[in-house]
Amino acid sequence: MNKTEFKTYRQQRTNLLFCEELAQEVNTWCERQGLEPNTTSIIAYLVKHNIVRQSAINQYTALQVYPNFLEAEGGKEKAVCAMANLLPLEPRQIYNLLKNRYQKHSPNNIKFP
Repeated sequence: MNKTEFKTYRQQRTNLLFCEELAQEVNTWCERQGLEPNTTSIIAYLVKHNIVRQSAINQYTALQVYPNFLEAEGGKEKAVCAMANLLPLEPRQIYNLLKNRYQKHSPNNIKFP
């Protein structure tokens, strides 16, 4: 196994360990909070423990709702203004997100379990 392959192997092991540790921690946290472990409680755990940051939530949400706003408002400028009234983002931030959306939120090549 060469150096690159070994690094890839270690990363895959780390990814698997991350999943195992996170699952265990989320289950314990849910028990303490009286929550059922489900998608919503996993997301809540990730946010409350700063694994997923608020800025990432804002960016992801803006990109996800944009097509609906675009259709409802009938144009990009109106859609961005309406989104800025709903989300904690300024119009310029939304325009920048839309401009760079394929770089920021497209699937990556990480091999993850």
